[in-house]
Amino acid sequence: MQDNMRKILFTLGMLVLCIKTFAQGHPLTEQDSVNAVGTVVYSRNWEGSTISDFLNAVERQGVSMKYVRFGITSPWIDKKGRGYVNRVSYSFFDDDEIRYRLFCSCDYIPYIDIYLQEPFEELSVFIKKYPLNNEKIGIEDRVHLVGTLKIKEIKYSYKPYGR
Repeated sequence: MQDNMRKILFTLGMLVLCIKTFAQGHPLTEQDSVNAVGTVVYSRNWEGSTISDFLNAVERQGVSMKYVRFGITSPWIDKKGRGYVNRVSYSFFDDDEIRYRLFCSCDYIPYIDIYLQEPFEELSVFIKKYPLNNEKIGIEDRVHLVGTLKIKEIKYSYKPYGR
C-alpha cells in the first residue's frame, strides 16, 4: 500500500514540475505580446528615458522587436527643404509578416511609434549615424542602434496599419 502511495505521489510531483517547466517555456501568442507591450508602454511616463530603457523593459516581458524604421518630418515644411528624423517605429512582427498583413490579409499590425525629443537630426546625418535599413546588420542589432536617443512620447497601436 505504501509503495503504491509513493508511486502516486512521485508521479504527481513529476507532473507538477513538468507543467511548471512547460508553462515557463511556451512562446507568447500574438495577444500575449500585444498585452505585454501595452503594459510596458502604459506602465509609466517614458518621456526623457532612452529608447534602450524602453526596449529593455519590453524584452523583460519576453517580447523581442523584429522590425525597426524611422519617420521624418516633411521636407515641404522646412525652409531649407530638409527632412528630420522625429520618430522610430518598432513592431514584434518581422518585415515579411508586416508586408503580408498590409497587402494580403489586411489584418492588424501592432506597432510602436517612439517620438524623439528635439533637436531632430537631419535625415542624411541620421542614416550615416544609425544604419537602420542596412540588411547586413542583424535585426537584433539594428533594433538597439538608436538606444541612446531620448523619448518624447510613445504611441502604441494595434489596429489596421495607417487607419
